[in-house]
Amino acid sequence: PASISKMSTRKRRREEDIRLFIVSLSGRELCQLRVRQQDRVAKLWTALLSIHLGNDWELVHNEEILRFSSLVGETGLEDGSQVTAIRLGQAPLDTIAATQEAFAGITVKGGAVAWGKASWGGDLAGVAGLDSGVVEIVGNNKAFAAIREDGSVVTWGDAVHGGDSRKVAGKL
Repeated sequence: PASISKMSTRKRRREEDIRLFIVSLSGRELCQLRVRQQDRVAKLWTALLSIHLGNDWELVHNEEILRFSSLVGETGLEDGSQVTAIRLGQAPLDTIAATQEAFAGITVKGGAVAWGKASWGGDLAGVAGLDSGVVEIVGNNKAFAAIREDGSVVTWGDAVHGGDSRKVAGKL
């Protein structure tokens, strides 16, 4: 009976654990770890420290920066979730948005930056008007839209999914 109890306790613990993958901006896996819903997000930083990456990182999941003191269960992380690690100083960002394979952010100075799969919005080459005055960026599966201080909208990414708004520019 005692061995049955120990086995069922271990099984319950495994079922409560969730496996997370911490990846870099380029999508390279940095590490994986198991955590519980009641663990603090700080445990993810500890994992980065353990592989000698330092503690100057922001951790992002579903366009939200994960706070050090938050409980894992409060963040929406589930078994198999990916958390993106962004090194501070790489791009001092105020806001981050994502498509399926790209990220875009607003710098603390109000400009936009993007990285990831170019055809899904990860490249701003040829996109004008995003050096300053950006107040909001949103992404769908394959494109981004930025709202500027003057109310104008700039889009980029996959044209079929909203990355080209020239046909409706007069209505925006």
